[in-house]
Amino acid sequence: MSNVHKLENTLKLFAEEMECDEVILFERATLLVVAKYVRVPPSDEKRPQRVSKTIKNFKAKLDRNKISHDLFEIKLSRLTIFIHKFIFDTFLMVVTRDTLTELISFNIKSLKAHFSKLLQDSCQQPKTSG
Repeated sequence: MSNVHKLENTLKLFAEEMECDEVILFERATLLVVAKYVRVPPSDEKRPQRVSKTIKNFKAKLDRNKISHDLFEIKLSRLTIFIHKFIFDTFLMVVTRDTLTELISFNIKSLKAHFSKLLQDSCQQPKTSG
């Protein structure tokens, strides 16, 4: 099983346990999605565009203000979006309709050690014999 699949499986377990709609791990500088899991397909066909716009606005504000925050919480009419500074220049975004924000934030922090190892393993180059 590839490391990306391991990351996605871990996101799936987290999303299922926390009853999140969607969990996305993305790279900070490029906004490239590293891994994601969608537990609840969006009922609104424009939600992926709104979520993408939220990420881009988030990055623009960080860059413009030269700030580095560990956590952003964005409340929309039907959703709450958490963006946590994660590890190795990544952010974890959680989209949920649930209101247990403190529990979600706590569990995001608890994922860091596990993801640190998975991401570190995925970044290592295969050793060649020579």
